[in-house]
Formats: sequence, structure tokens, C-alpha cells
Amino acid sequence: MRIGCFFSLSLFPQMYLMERVHRANVVIILSDPVVSEMNPINRCTIRTSGGNVWPLMVPVERSEEDIPADECVVHGTKAWRRKLLDDVAYAYGRLHCRADALVLAEKCLIPPTDGRRELLVDVLMGSFVTLLDELGWQKEIIRGDTLQRRRYANPDEFLMNLALEGEIDSLLVGHRQKQNLNQQMFSANDINLVPQYWKRPSSVGMNDCFLDSIARVGMGRTRQLL
Repeated sequence: MRIGCFFSLSLFPQMYLMERVHRANVVIILSDPVVSEMNPINRCTIRTSGGNVWPLMVPVERSEEDIPADECVVHGTKAWRRKLLDDVAYAYGRLHCRADALVLAEKCLIPPTDGRRELLVDVLMGSFVTLLDELGWQKEIIRGDTLQRRRYANPDEFLMNLALEGEIDSLLVGHRQKQNLNQQMFSANDINLVPQYWKRPSSVGMNDCFLDSIARVGMGRTRQLL
């Protein structure tokens, strides 16, 4: 059976999303969401050693219109990376496995060396692929981009066709996500929508990202939690 999941890119994904990825054979990357104040996908948060929320941001060039992640240009190349890594180091303070988290963050933020214009999707996709490599997870990846999305008037048709492309039998979804999808359309195409059930460990905060867990308990224990 081929199990899939949709995955909206994030610099440091939340733990419950990584658990969904862990259970899937096929990961459908959605790089078409627009970057806006209502949907700030160039930003994420980490949980500090004191339990507070610390915002992190990949700076992007602003436009009068909302731009999809795979068309959004990152502003600068090196300075923001150094600031972001300094923020991570400061936020995690004296957490037990802080050094492990910093090493991973640096691997996720290696800058391009060819001098090309960098898109937001490049940064976020690079981070995600690095996480998969560090975890030792082999996943088939299908990417739904903006050019594909513009061919469909109905967003559910776009998502369903990505699932059909991946020959997916069961699709792991969040409870709210299942309610928002056209369930009859997926059922008619023999795609079973399966709600995610994950009992969150006590050491993992409600909105903790993957990096938060590594800073607290290390990579080995984080693998076990997933």
C-alpha cells in the first residue's frame, strides 16, 4: 500500500508534521502557497530554553502582490543566515542538546555557491531534504508547483491529481484538513483519507518544531518520539 501526505514547506517543520511524513511513503510537497502577512511561510518559531516563542525569518523581497513560495526571491545570501543561526543559539541557551540543534540548523542553511538568485522554495526545500537525510528516511517526493496549480480552477482537483500521480492509496491528513477537502472526489478516485492520530509525548510542546525536540533530547530520542 502506498501511503502519502501533503506537506507545506517550513524552515523547521513542527513535530506533528514530521510524524506524518515518517508514516508516509510518498510526500507531496506544496510549493504554491503565497507568501503574505496572513500566510507567512517565510517565518517559523522555535521554543526557547525558558519556554517562550522565538520568531525566525527568511527575508524575502517584497512586492505589491502576494507571491508563491516558488517564485518569491530571498533577499541577500549570507547575512540573514548568520543572524538566524545566532538567534537559534541564543534562544536555546543552555539546553542539554543545544549543540546538536545548532549543527543541524547550520546544515539546513548552507548557502548556494553558484551566485544564482535564490528563491524561498530553494531554502525551505533544502532544509526539508537535509532533515530527511539526517533522519535516514527514504521518501518519494512529488512537488506541486505554481505552474501546475494555475491549470486548475478547483484546488481540490489539483491536490487529487498530485495524489493520483503518486499512485497513492491512503492519504494521511489532519482532522481539519480532511474536513476542508472534497472527500467524495477523493473517494471516487479510490483514495482513502486517513486522519492523523499521534499521541504527543509529554516532552513535546503543542507547537514544537523538529529543532526544538533535538535541542532538548537529541536526535536519537527525537527519532523515537516520531
